[in-house]
Amino acid sequence: SLLGRIFEKRHRDLARKIYLACGASSAAVAVLQMLLWTEVLGSILRFLWRCMWVAGGALLLLQRSAPVRRATAARKAMRDLIAIRNMRARGGLGRWSFFREESLVG
Repeated sequence: SLLGRIFEKRHRDLARKIYLACGASSAAVAVLQMLLWTEVLGSILRFLWRCMWVAGGALLLLQRSAPVRRATAARKAMRDLIAIRNMRARGGLGRWSFFREESLVG
């Protein structure tokens, strides 16, 4: 397990990386907590945090809506059209190994 590797002598670099990541995340949480205690900046950060959650929830709810599905279908169709045009520019069906020349002529 990962926890067992941390305490082995041969994995000291892994343990050091994990300790540094934990220390950095602890420092980031402490700084964020201090910023949230301030009056003006804290209210701005709390507002942005709530806006992020509202936007994330809206994205989850709108994911299956009809306009989003239409936009997704249009994007996929455009991507397929570009791929087909590129294939035709490279020689189209004549380059495919299972087509014979006589079947392309008529």
